[in-house]
Amino acid sequence: MFIINSEPMNFTVSSSLLLDHLQKADGAIDANPTMAILQDFKFDVKGGKLEIRGTDLTTSVTTSLEVEHEGDFSFVVPAKILVNTLKATPEQPIDVQYDEENHRVTVTNSMGKYHMATGSIHEYPSLPQVEHAQKIQLPASILLEGLAKTVFATSTDQARRAMMGVYTIVEEGRLTLASTDAHKLVEFVFEDENIHGEADFILPKKGVNLVRSILDSGDEVTFQFNPQHAFFQFEETQVACKLIEANYPDYKNIIPKDNNTELSVNRNDFLQSLKRISIFTNESTRQVSLNLNEDSLTLIARDIDYSNDAKEQLACFYKGEPIQIAFNARFLLEMISVLDSDEIVFQINSPNRAVLVLPSEQNESQKLTMLIMPIII
Repeated sequence: MFIINSEPMNFTVSSSLLLDHLQKADGAIDANPTMAILQDFKFDVKGGKLEIRGTDLTTSVTTSLEVEHEGDFSFVVPAKILVNTLKATPEQPIDVQYDEENHRVTVTNSMGKYHMATGSIHEYPSLPQVEHAQKIQLPASILLEGLAKTVFATSTDQARRAMMGVYTIVEEGRLTLASTDAHKLVEFVFEDENIHGEADFILPKKGVNLVRSILDSGDEVTFQFNPQHAFFQFEETQVACKLIEANYPDYKNIIPKDNNTELSVNRNDFLQSLKRISIFTNESTRQVSLNLNEDSLTLIARDIDYSNDAKEQLACFYKGEPIQIAFNARFLLEMISVLDSDEIVFQINSPNRAVLVLPSEQNESQKLTMLIMPIII
């Protein structure tokens, strides 16, 4: 025999504030979930707070906000309907009432009432707990920078599962984030005496992008991790993600140590030129050639199939033998776009060996190394 709670179960909250928190949790929900219950949010109302959860089983977001409520209660509600309703609702106080007996939620605002059927709260999956976890504290700005400068270089190849995430190494006084798709490679190193512990693991791309979309650069982040999960706690929100179980390749052996010829060029000038030149590349190869002579850089693209070609010349600093080296324009654009220094440096050995791409100046506590494989001409 089931006992139905007869006490009032409702809360009042600002519509825009609720929507803001719903959109954070909604990022964890897949468009085509494997279980119907994963289309829902879980709401827990207790102690003057509403806790909202969204999950796809491997990635979860939990966020909380203050509400005025009667009774302590929990329910699940369809995410898409609720989010879309609030998007179309002007800012105002709304009342959300849960009817346990009839399994529905009623949202009331100044325009009317909206009823939604609720699912079974007993079917909603439990979330991973922070157990036996190591912990480090990081400025949000550092974490955001490191993730932004590495996640774009992760692989989309399901056959290379390990490379589909950001490889994370925690050492005494150092945090390293790295990624590669076999065409390009990025390593971001942050040194801080407050970093303690020893671990390495692979953060999945979805979890990384969720953290980037939710985290504010002014926050302080508590970053916890155990052998199965990573947890990012900031303000009233936690992102939890299941780690990728795979062995990451020994990427450090790929980074060349003898690229002694340097090309230095203005980053924005090079970026804008590359954007224009890339329009004329062949759609399959996306090849753009860099012709280097003393203090002269010529970018060339040619699509023989359609008789299209383009050429631009830039001022640069280059001392060395004339050389022609080619790259995939899309890969090169991705790399240059995440750099933020005024000047960039290409360290080159030969046209058929990996090239290092670096900011001209680096922060004492941060070091960024990028690598791109050339196209063999």
